[in-house]
Amino acid sequence: MPVSELNRIERIWLAIEDGLLLSSPEAFLLEDGAYVKTTFRWVVSTLVSSGYQEMLRNYKAFITFVKAKAIKANVMPKPPSHFPGFTPEGGYRELGLEWLDRVIRRGLKSKGETTRLAHFISTRGLPPPTGEMIQDSLRKHRINLATPAASIPKERIEVVRLLSTKVEPLRCYRTFKHGYQQAPLWTTELSRKEGRMRTL
Repeated sequence: MPVSELNRIERIWLAIEDGLLLSSPEAFLLEDGAYVKTTFRWVVSTLVSSGYQEMLRNYKAFITFVKAKAIKANVMPKPPSHFPGFTPEGGYRELGLEWLDRVIRRGLKSKGETTRLAHFISTRGLPPPTGEMIQDSLRKHRINLATPAASIPKERIEVVRLLSTKVEPLRCYRTFKHGYQQAPLWTTELSRKEGRMRTL
């Protein structure tokens, strides 16, 4: 195997290990680091047998699935079919990280879990795409450009229009000597007599 490929494998693993270390430091200690070792074996075996593109596709499918479960998305992506903790058909069993299994089962419940998840699903540090991957992305982009746009029902367009309408801030009016003057709903002034903030 060329040295460049060995360097790529090293960079890929260090990027994934970085996410594990920041999100789940206990994984390196519990059960003698069983989860970390399992993930390492999957990374190396997938890279050797299927290449970087296939490994990255499966890994991104995994983190996309985890994100969707965490935020309880209405549309669930297809789970990875060849990843630790999943059946060959893509059924979720258990990953082996207690906090992450809880998040997948019932969604995010705290800021701490959200911070952990952000570190876990990060892909920073992964090597840049190969020339083959860039060509494949350009090919898919050309197909998308040439494909006719899907028709959108009028009802959905109306919903999007309503959601995108800018809501003007609520305002109230106060009567002054020379008529009405527009003023913000929430205004405050310092009451000299009471020495505190008073909402008008």
